[in-house]
Amino acid sequence: MPRHWRRFLPLLLVCCLATPASAGVRAQLTTAQLAASVQAIFPLREYSLGARLVLQAPEVHLDAEVQRIVLSLPVVASVPGEVRHHGRLVVSAGLAYKPPTGEAFFGQPRLRLLEMAGVTAAQRESFAASLLDVLTETLPLVRVWRVTERELNHSLEKSRLKAWRVQGEILQLEIGFD
Repeated sequence: MPRHWRRFLPLLLVCCLATPASAGVRAQLTTAQLAASVQAIFPLREYSLGARLVLQAPEVHLDAEVQRIVLSLPVVASVPGEVRHHGRLVVSAGLAYKPPTGEAFFGQPRLRLLEMAGVTAAQRESFAASLLDVLTETLPLVRVWRVTERELNHSLEKSRLKAWRVQGEILQLEIGFD
C-alpha cells in the first residue's frame, strides 16, 4: 500500500462504517406545546341520535403509567326538546409518524371515559362512539412536531419514529434510522 494512503485509511474507515443508524434527532414537547398544536381544530361538531354534539378544546395531560397522551374534552349535547347536557370526554392517544414529511401526529385514539348526566345509557354509548369516530378521523391531521432533512442530515424517506415516551410532563421523541 502506498505510503500516502496510510494517512487516509483511518478516515476512510470512519466514513465507510458510519451508518444512518447513528443519526437521529431527539425532541421534548411539553403539555402546553401539545395543547397548542391541537387548539386549531376545535370546536368539533357531530350529530348522533338526533343530538348535536360539540367538543371544545381539550386539556392535555401525559400519562407516564400507560405511556399515552390524554385529552380531556368538554362536550355539549343538544337534544331537541331537552335541555343541553354538559359532560366530559376523555381519550388517550399515541403518536404516528409520516417519513416523507418528517411530521409526527396524534394517532390511535382510545376512549377512556364519557361523563354526561341526564342522558340514557344508549345515548351515552352512541355519543361516545360518534365522538370517538370524529377524533379518529381528525386527530391524525394534527401535527405535533416536525423534523427537517437538515436536522437529520439525511433524507426523510428512510426515517422513522424510533421511540417516544412520556417522562413526567414531557413527551420525548426520537426520529432516526434503522
